[in-house]
Amino acid sequence: MLKQNSSGKVLTVFVIIILILSITLTALVLFLLQQESKNRRYVEEQLDEAVKNEKTVSSELKELKKQAFLLEEKNKEADERINSLLDELELEEGLKEEMKTETTSLKEQIATLKNKNKGLEEQLSQVKDSSDKITSLEEKLKKESERVKEYEAEIKRLTEQKGVLESQVGAAGSKNVSSASDNVKLDPIVVSTDNDTGESIPPVATISGGRILSVDTDTDFVIINLGRKDGIVEGLMMSVYRGQEYLGDVTVTRVQPEMAAADFIPPFSSRTVRKNDQVVVKE
Repeated sequence: MLKQNSSGKVLTVFVIIILILSITLTALVLFLLQQESKNRRYVEEQLDEAVKNEKTVSSELKELKKQAFLLEEKNKEADERINSLLDELELEEGLKEEMKTETTSLKEQIATLKNKNKGLEEQLSQVKDSSDKITSLEEKLKKESERVKEYEAEIKRLTEQKGVLESQVGAAGSKNVSSASDNVKLDPIVVSTDNDTGESIPPVATISGGRILSVDTDTDFVIINLGRKDGIVEGLMMSVYRGQEYLGDVTVTRVQPEMAAADFIPPFSSRTVRKNDQVVVKE
């Protein structure tokens, strides 16, 4: 009897333990399933976020590619502009050197002329010493002028008489002369617009405005971006403006195909002009 009771108790305890373990395992499985569900939802959210980020990155990458293409095009354009500016600067430097050489030559000529001027001043002083003789000659000239006036009056009177006689003599033949003159034809006058080099020069009125490329303050001249191909010729007078403000005039002294050099016409000087001031043909 005692054995049956003890075995029944053991069985009951064993059943209870099994139930507890089952409940514990069930709770543990439910907890793990719940955690797995949470982790799955988290992973799915992260995946959706990653897909969105991928789309955003892809869109930004396309935009960056467009910007990179635009930058490459701008770089090409900038390179072409730099090459053009370098060529223009090289031409400008060459023209400056020519102008400086010519200015040096002109200074030497001016020094020679000053020496000649001194000799002329000495001769003039000698002429002043003979002013008494000049006064005497002026008096004689005055008398001769009065006599010439008398002769002119006499010549005028004789001319009037001659005209009257000619009108009487030539009245009969005037009709024949006039009819003959109607048959005379003159050749048309043709004005050539070609310079010595054979290049065609447009009329001054068609020359468009330009700008000043540089100002040389040492030898007092400017370089403009108009040349022989624009109709610029040596000796042409041009006006300089800054906006609507008139600054002064310059005279073209040396011309190349794409640019020209010009000297200032006093009182205009290099102190009042700047690079990129406008130049137009003086009307």
